[in-house]
Amino acid sequence: MIEAGNLIRNIYQIERHLGESSLGDYYIAVVTSDGRKVKLEILEDADQENIDRLSREIELLASFDHPNIFRAFDAGQDGNLFFLASEYEEGETLEEILKRGPIDPVSCVIIASEIASALNYAWDHSKILHRDLKPTNMFITETQKTKLMGFGIAKSGEGQSMGLTGVGFTVGTPEYMSPEQIRAVDDLDFRSDMYGLSCVLYEMLTGSLPFIEEAPILLMQKQMDEDPEPVNVRNPEVSQAIANVVQKMMQKDRDDRYQSWQDLEADFQSVIDGRASDAPAAAPEAAPEAGTAAPPMPEETAAQAQPEKKGCAAALVAIGLIAGIGTGLGSYFI
Repeated sequence: MIEAGNLIRNIYQIERHLGESSLGDYYIAVVTSDGRKVKLEILEDADQENIDRLSREIELLASFDHPNIFRAFDAGQDGNLFFLASEYEEGETLEEILKRGPIDPVSCVIIASEIASALNYAWDHSKILHRDLKPTNMFITETQKTKLMGFGIAKSGEGQSMGLTGVGFTVGTPEYMSPEQIRAVDDLDFRSDMYGLSCVLYEMLTGSLPFIEEAPILLMQKQMDEDPEPVNVRNPEVSQAIANVVQKMMQKDRDDRYQSWQDLEADFQSVIDGRASDAPAAAPEAAPEAGTAAPPMPEETAAQAQPEKKGCAAALVAIGLIAGIGTGLGSYFI
């Protein structure tokens, strides 16, 4: 970690550590020439793959113009450090806020709605999937505006890999990954990010992740095969209307989720305005009979995890999953 007071390329003076990014760490820094505060994403001793990822994130953020996404304006290298500079507003990450206790349900929906707006823009603008939605990549400003960060492992829905992952591998944070992202399917689309956002919303509403396991392999198996306890059972203060939205976002089959960001945002707005129905949601159509072919699984087994900065499975991992992970037999990490 870089200490406060250090200078980056004699332009940015580090003020404090903000949190982990998908690739390295976020810092708040001051521009020495005019005193402006900026957000720096810094990689130390990065390998070429992560340098390429940061370069792609720079390209993406420079092209984005959305109120819920921080805009980038500078990037470079200082010795063994690679950095991306972007605009900054006073505030804190969603992770920091959640550590202090629960957030009221409607505020949770407002935060999720603003993230959905940013994801809708990224998909509509460039067919970009974020792929690493989690509280550390969401920032709440002092003016109560939500900003999405951490596009370092983003991926194009048109086949161009921004995360530079190979065949049979997937990248993300297991606690927030969709079933299809875990399976490393080739045709990921915006509905995968929708599932990831549902996991963050679930955590905001209940103070707990949908699934908790020490072993990432078991956690991912639950993401694919099990339904979590409804949010309004874990937290009775959550309305049935909100629970209905979360339930639909979190369906295992992406065809059972919302089929557009606009539809989801409309339901979020109905909840915020108090117009949403509190009737229980209708169950999705029954799954195919036994014997129906299951989605293909990656054939190779491998795993590469970044060193954990926090004592949980939420460290960014690059995962190649063994065929048959759904059974849990013979699955392991190396």
